[in-house]
Amino acid sequence: MTSSKKKIFLKTIKELKDNDAIEFKFDKEFYELKCHVYEYGDGQINKSYSIGKLGEILGERMNLDKVTDKYLTFYTYNLFNQKSTFKMSINKIEI
Repeated sequence: MTSSKKKIFLKTIKELKDNDAIEFKFDKEFYELKCHVYEYGDGQINKSYSIGKLGEILGERMNLDKVTDKYLTFYTYNLFNQKSTFKMSINKIEI
């Protein structure tokens, strides 16, 4: 991914609103990164993101933990509360 596309991609992620999503290709698979916004009673707003394969309604999803200019880092917990992480190289993402 070129530097200018990377900046646009990262900016787009930050600007997503509740239930908005961005679609992209990584390692021959298409993915959807979806935004979730939670508003608490005291006015505090929390934004989180999850990723899953495009078109899978009940498929496995992971939560976005960290965004850097090199990686998107995701995590999930299994039934035994074991944490799994995955780093997705931004340079391998196609938009």
